[in-house]
Amino acid sequence: MRCLLFRCVVLSLSLVALTPACGSSTKPAPLPDEADAAGEQTGPTPDAAAPKPSAVDGAAVVTGADAARTVPADAPVDQRLSDAGPGIPPAAMSAGCGKPAPTLVVGKRPNSTAMKPQISFSAAGEARTAVVRVPPGYRNDHAYPLIVLFHGYGNNGDEVDGQMGVYDPARQNAVIISPDALDRSGGNKPGWETKDVPVLDELAAWAQQSLCIDPGRVFIAGVSNGAMMVNTMACARGNILRGVAVVAGVLPTMTNCQRPIAMVGVHSMKDTQVPYTGGIKSRDYWKGRDGCQDKMLMPAPCDSFPGCQADRPVAWCEHEEGVYQIKDATGANVWTYHGWPRMANEAVWTFFSKL
Repeated sequence: MRCLLFRCVVLSLSLVALTPACGSSTKPAPLPDEADAAGEQTGPTPDAAAPKPSAVDGAAVVTGADAARTVPADAPVDQRLSDAGPGIPPAAMSAGCGKPAPTLVVGKRPNSTAMKPQISFSAAGEARTAVVRVPPGYRNDHAYPLIVLFHGYGNNGDEVDGQMGVYDPARQNAVIISPDALDRSGGNKPGWETKDVPVLDELAAWAQQSLCIDPGRVFIAGVSNGAMMVNTMACARGNILRGVAVVAGVLPTMTNCQRPIAMVGVHSMKDTQVPYTGGIKSRDYWKGRDGCQDKMLMPAPCDSFPGCQADRPVAWCEHEEGVYQIKDATGANVWTYHGWPRMANEAVWTFFSKL
């Protein structure tokens, strides 16, 4: 195994995972203990019924973007989304093209003093919030890619917004939304569960109706618990997704996946919370699903696999970059290698921008 500061394979925080088996009625639970994190985790890929969406909260979006929709705000989600499968031409135009951009209120973030542009919305009957970043030079006649970022367990959207959300090449060229998970277990530990799949439906529908989005270029990325959620959504919502990024995450049980999908994985070889072998399982699942060969190409700084289905590359990026510092038992500062490293910004954006 090569030891590099980082390494990516082109094709393909926090501490929770989605656990119930497919079809189980057991309530999904946040991440298993570290001993289980390296293996295949159970996590259903539900055929979630699309909830009836609510209009965007007027306190968060000031300009009544909903009033200008060509599709009623209470229409089913599947009537407000475009399929990302074969036949979607490059730079297809969403219903929001040509409309004035919604004015986003800068509000206080959950459990934080930070003030960021955000929206309120509803998914699966639960009130939600999300940070929204629109390119500084936004034009309503230009169809932008949409990137939805999923944070790790115990955090909120600020975690990933503070990485990919402020990474300049992505921020200048894509609409980026970072939703907040709910704290269903108490203890101020919000985390993603399989019942949260409709969050993607609602955010993609809101973006396509309110902004000028290319429906054929909807992407998701997540870290740790959020990365496992990304794997689940890639399986359940492959029809609306162009590509996904799995950062420091493991693979849930994948059942009845809709289609192959472009995937990039990022994982530290020194990660002790969600071990490297868990990330490999995620990579290899999508590599097999996309028909890629086992042979690994190594164009620096990323590796790639030949033979994948057209427009369905799978990539792998491994690194040894410290993510942030924590105190050890003696009080000394030590690096942790679990989370979203800085190199992931470039790796993920480079992968998405080529699709």
